[in-house]
Amino acid sequence: MKSHIQISKSILKKYSHTTPDGKKVRYLDLSDNCIKESKINELDTALDYYSEEAENKLRDEAETPFGDIAKLLIEFQEKKIDEITLTKEDNNTILKFLNYAYLRSQHILKEANKYDNYTHDEIIMGTQSNFFSGRMSHFISNKTKLNFVIPKNCFYFTSSRVLKNELNCIFPFSPKSAIILLKYKEFKDFIADDGVLEYPKIDDDQSIRNLNIRALNAEISIDNKFIVGIESDLEELRNYIISVNSSPNIGQ
Repeated sequence: MKSHIQISKSILKKYSHTTPDGKKVRYLDLSDNCIKESKINELDTALDYYSEEAENKLRDEAETPFGDIAKLLIEFQEKKIDEITLTKEDNNTILKFLNYAYLRSQHILKEANKYDNYTHDEIIMGTQSNFFSGRMSHFISNKTKLNFVIPKNCFYFTSSRVLKNELNCIFPFSPKSAIILLKYKEFKDFIADDGVLEYPKIDDDQSIRNLNIRALNAEISIDNKFIVGIESDLEELRNYIISVNSSPNIGQ
C-alpha cells in the first residue's frame, strides 16, 4: 500500500487540477527551485511506509473527520451555506489533524531518533500528547486574487496580533481557506457583543504574499522539500528565492 508520508491526499486534492492522467498538483521543488507537477497519489509517498493499523488510525481519527469539517468551511467560504459553527469537538478534530501532520514530519522522526531507533509508524501509534493543545481553531477566508500555498509541513507560524512573544499557527487547507490557531485571549476578540463569532477575511494581496513567504521560510527551515500551490503563486515564491540568491537562510 502506498502511504502519503506527511501531507495527506485529501489536502492535495484541494490544490489539484484534472489531467488525462488523473488529478495532479503543482509544487515548487526547493532542491532546484523548479515548479513541477505530480499525481496526487504519488507526491510525498512511499510504499508501505505506514502499517495498515497506522493508516486506519490516521484516516479514522484525523483525515476523514477533518475532511467533513473542511467541506463545510469551504461551502461557507463560497457562500453555499449562510453560517457555520466550529464546536468543541470540531476544534479537537482540527488539533488532532494538525498534531498528526506534525508527528508525520521528517523533523520529528530525526528528533525522536536522537534518543532511540523509532519508525514513523511507532510515533503515530504511540504518541498520546498533542503539540497544539490549548489552542482555539478559527477560520480565515482569502478574498484576494492570490492563493494560499501549503508547505509539505502543512502548517507554519506567524507573529501574534496582540500577544507578545506568541506565534499563531496557520494551516492552509485550500487555495482560499485556512485555519488559524489562537490562544483564547485572541480568539475572544472575534466574538461580537451579541455573542456572534466573526470570521476574518483577508482582502489585500500583500497579506497573502507575506503569509506565503512565511510558509516558504518554514519549509526551508524544517524539511526544505517542497511547497504546493497554484502555479502563479509558486512562480512568485520562485522569484522571491531568486531575488535573495537562493540563500538557505531566507528570512532568518
